[in-house]
Amino acid sequence: MLRSALTSTIVLGLMAAAASAQNKISCNEAHKSYLDKLSSGAYASMPPERLAAERRKAQRIYHACLTGDVDDAQALFRRLEGSKY
Repeated sequence: MLRSALTSTIVLGLMAAAASAQNKISCNEAHKSYLDKLSSGAYASMPPERLAAERRKAQRIYHACLTGDVDDAQALFRRLEGSKY
């Protein structure tokens, strides 16, 4: 009984660690993708103050994603992309 409880606890811990690592990867990918889009094309003609504000917003979303406060960071980055000008 004790052995099966210990085994299930270890398995749950490993699953949680894998889910956490996967979440961080998607946070990193979403953030990098947004910054790449921000630094190219029409966004390059943005005034520096606006560009800095957009980068700060992206950084806040990224940190919220890493801490687990946000489930779908990509949706927030898409919404941030749609709020231009």
